[in-house]
Amino acid sequence: MVIEDENLLTTEEKEYIENTVLSGDTPFWWIKESVIGEGKPIFVHILIHRESQQILSAEYAAFFQKLAQRFATRYKIPCNVFLRGSLNLTYPQSGRSAVHVDHNFPHYQFLLHLNKADGGSTLIFGSKGEVIKTVSPKQFKAFGFKGGLPHCMTFPNTGRRVIAVLTFS
Repeated sequence: MVIEDENLLTTEEKEYIENTVLSGDTPFWWIKESVIGEGKPIFVHILIHRESQQILSAEYAAFFQKLAQRFATRYKIPCNVFLRGSLNLTYPQSGRSAVHVDHNFPHYQFLLHLNKADGGSTLIFGSKGEVIKTVSPKQFKAFGFKGGLPHCMTFPNTGRRVIAVLTFS
């Protein structure tokens, strides 16, 4: 089941995203592929390191962890430990990212669209490889799902797509 929530953030949190996170002062680093072996580069700002769970961006990590915890509480999802977190910035490219699962053990996904994007949906797949949900981008829309579901993203048509991604168990 995919949960979408367009009313998770307060006005102050929206302003913080607009005026701080998306200000142009937040560094993003280029990586050659978002999923190993796919060849689709993206820019990332790591909040919580995937392998060590070390917090690399304390202010932003705390901010987005608070939002993910609120989402988990609202929808009665257990949230005990954060496994990874990043801000992902994608731009127009052909195709889509590789279909993947973030971890090979039980977890949950929390994603939050940070900007207005022209395209850049998230596709979530069922057990037979069929798309069971398409989550269209809308600024400040949060969504989450059980992390064992394969998923991928499409790239924006123009401009950039910036999304926060946190996984937890």
